[in-house]
Amino acid sequence: MYNWGAMRKVRPDAPPIQADADQIQSDRTGPDKLRYLTLDALDGRTSACRQTRKLMAEVEHDLGGRDQLSAMQRQIVQHASVLGAVLSDVEARFVIGEPVDLMQLCMLANCQRRLLETLGVERKPKDVTPSLEQYTQQRHLESAG
Repeated sequence: MYNWGAMRKVRPDAPPIQADADQIQSDRTGPDKLRYLTLDALDGRTSACRQTRKLMAEVEHDLGGRDQLSAMQRQIVQHASVLGAVLSDVEARFVIGEPVDLMQLCMLANCQRRLLETLGVERKPKDVTPSLEQYTQQRHLESAG
């Protein structure tokens, strides 16, 4: 089974998630609030963070550059990239023989595919049409043979 680390399943009967003291910051104008962790706040030393950022940059490039994307498209790129990093890890673990949850792997892969489809990522067929020179050369060989 894949170890999802700090992730936990939330059941309807589960107690509310309590924030640690270091996750709470004081705000002079309001009550204490939870600090959210973002990818931008990470220092990028982990391989998971590096892989996610690499995938984000590649997908953004494929879509014309980060500056051409809306805020929602950037969010979808981020989500698809995080899933891509997780999928790469799970796939590598599967290949080396570690037990993985194949249903969860398929679920993650389908989720990533749907996100990428939303962005307009599509299969592009390879052009196999011969050039005029290749065509005439092949016709010449066929008539000579």
